[in-house]
Amino acid sequence: CGTGRLLASLHEAWPGMKLTGIDLSVPYLEEARRLIGRTARVKLDEAAAEALPFDDASRDLVVSSFLLHELPKEIRAQVLAETVRVLKPDGLLVIVDSLQKGDRPDWDGLLDLFPHYFHEPYYADYVTGNLEARGVDVGLAPVSSEHAFLSKIAAFQKT
Repeated sequence: CGTGRLLASLHEAWPGMKLTGIDLSVPYLEEARRLIGRTARVKLDEAAAEALPFDDASRDLVVSSFLLHELPKEIRAQVLAETVRVLKPDGLLVIVDSLQKGDRPDWDGLLDLFPHYFHEPYYADYVTGNLEARGVDVGLAPVSSEHAFLSKIAAFQKT
């Protein structure tokens, strides 16, 4: 959940929804608590995305925000498989992350430059992949995909 900004927006938009934010970083979780405040509807847990603290088929919705490009390829695959494990049948996964090569071909050169100017050791591997194909590989059906500046928003349904 990082600093909790997206989680706070989701909580504000749907105040009745129970939400859980997961992050490995205690300082990020502390910032999320500060931003969101104490509420019974939002739980924050320290955990790895490849080992989610949820029962099988227990979640209607999982949202991943700018996580996948930060992970080595093997862990990225584990995270997607773990997401499928915790999603209920017909559950929805929404991923917000970087564009990938070919999403906006005129911008592919910019995607090549990004890891050279910023410390992003796994970014080049992520942008040369195909998020939609990786979703299908783990049992997800693509529902929609759109681009917002340098980001991609992809939604999948558990099949």
